[in-house]
Amino acid sequence: TGVAGAERAWAEGHMAGLTIAASLGATIPPVALAQARRRLTGSARFAGVMQAMFAPRRAALAELSRQEETVICRCETVRNGKIEKTLQNNPFIQSASAVKLECRSGMGPCQGRYCEATVAARVAEVRKASIEASGYFNAHLPVKPVPLQDYRDIGGE
Repeated sequence: TGVAGAERAWAEGHMAGLTIAASLGATIPPVALAQARRRLTGSARFAGVMQAMFAPRRAALAELSRQEETVICRCETVRNGKIEKTLQNNPFIQSASAVKLECRSGMGPCQGRYCEATVAARVAEVRKASIEASGYFNAHLPVKPVPLQDYRDIGGE
């Protein structure tokens, strides 16, 4: 749900637990649900401030990433020069996700958590579009890393 602070995380987890318990047939006292809703609502104000303070400043990231040798994706060591050449050689690419597929940016262990905003900003600047129009990386399976042991277990060994 984003960066919202520990209180919001606790309130969301508590509400999720109550909801799951109720869906499984447990009787949840109305007072407990009301308290959980109040705590969730009360934490929303702080969460809004946290979201605003820690939202990536995509335009600023684009400005910092203009140099050819600037590493945009640390996991895959993709430099800005590679992104710029990809955009120059492929005028049909309009999204951060398309750059990801072409350059491997965002395909490392962090799955784009650190480079997505910068790649989108670079696409926006080169294409003279808004950063929002460049979009975000599309998720590809597996959405999270799967230990090799799990694949071995599927094979029946």
